Amino acid sequence: MLLGAVSLLERHDVLRKSLISRFRWLLVDEYQDTNLAQARLVWLLGGKTPNLTAVGDEDQSIYRWRGAEVENILNFEAAYPTACIVTLGRNYRSAEPILRAAAAVIERNSRRRPKKLSSEVGSGAPVVVYLAADEADEARFVADEIGRLRGSVSAGEIAVLFRVNAQSRPFEAEMVRRAMPYVVVGGTRFWERKEVRDALAYLRLLVARTTCWRSGVPSTYLLAASGRWRWTTWRARPAHGSAAAGGGAPPSGGTDSAGPAGGGGVQHVAR
Repeated sequence: MLLGAVSLLERHDVLRKSLISRFRWLLVDEYQDTNLAQARLVWLLGGKTPNLTAVGDEDQSIYRWRGAEVENILNFEAAYPTACIVTLGRNYRSAEPILRAAAAVIERNSRRRPKKLSSEVGSGAPVVVYLAADEADEARFVADEIGRLRGSVSAGEIAVLFRVNAQSRPFEAEMVRRAMPYVVVGGTRFWERKEVRDALAYLRLLVARTTCWRSGVPSTYLLAASGRWRWTTWRARPAHGSAAAGGGAPPSGGTDSAGPAGGGGVQHVAR
């Protein structure tokens, strides 16, 4: 789509001028993550002297694997000779030790503009680096630190940051094991994800079916609704009622939760 738009504007000057007249101001955020087609599209819509504001930081360019070209921001002055560069050096999120640690790492990059950041938060605790053996060891270390901090810090002030939602599983497993309350912000708890709940429901079904088979209880009929099964001593039925899977009727004389003599039935519920 981007390549098509660039090709169209390059071939049809009348269309390009028409679009330029419609957009008086151009604002591009995260410019360090633009690819070649996006940078070319911005140039075609603005030319060498556009009303363009581009916000970005080459130190934060992390999407090379999906086509981002950090050269777009490094060569910004060459593409737009009249540009005025404004450095935003005040950081409002991190304490000074974090900024110093990050600067010590990123300053080794050869292709970057030198810059010095200062913290609005001020001083803080030193940065601790822990080399974990694996993800389980990392989760144990984090849980130990949370346990140590909870003696002097409220739980609402403790956060665990990770890049992708899939990385939450070992942390959640460790916190569940230690009975630590937690909330996943911006995502779903691992054990509450649909695919995980479906897999657990199938496993519970297998266990229930095996239990019924070993005890001699008929388990011919299985009814399912919304991934939930309710097993009784005589038949299985859905939690909210539905037709039998594969058709057919339940055994005659059977009841939902009791045997023929009316005795109490045993239910296995997979949720």
